[in-house]
Amino acid sequence: MVLRFPGYVGKNVLVAGDFNNWEPDHNVLITRDSGDAVEKILSLQPGVYQYRLIVDGKWQDDTSNPERIPNVVGGYKSLLRVEEERETVDAREIASFDHRRAIKRPARRGWNDRGNVPIG
Repeated sequence: MVLRFPGYVGKNVLVAGDFNNWEPDHNVLITRDSGDAVEKILSLQPGVYQYRLIVDGKWQDDTSNPERIPNVVGGYKSLLRVEEERETVDAREIASFDHRRAIKRPARRGWNDRGNVPIG
């Protein structure tokens, strides 16, 4: 699963949610800058997860993700929906291996290109 957070390049961006016991960046496999965004790569089972961002030490909402629910302190928790993997790799494609296809990615569901989008 690749999560993309636009507009945070050059900042210390961590992600915490119920998928990692709310421990910032715990179980994040890779963090990288990609153009105008910070990307986090995680390995997640199908399901619906709640999360927040920690940017330069401050907990905050992921305002780029329109799917969210109120939290108890007046802010929001963003929702991340992970669906079953739908992509298969044909053995004939191994000769022209593309590392981006090796990452499990869900189908897009309800998010737009401006937001925190699972890239597919």
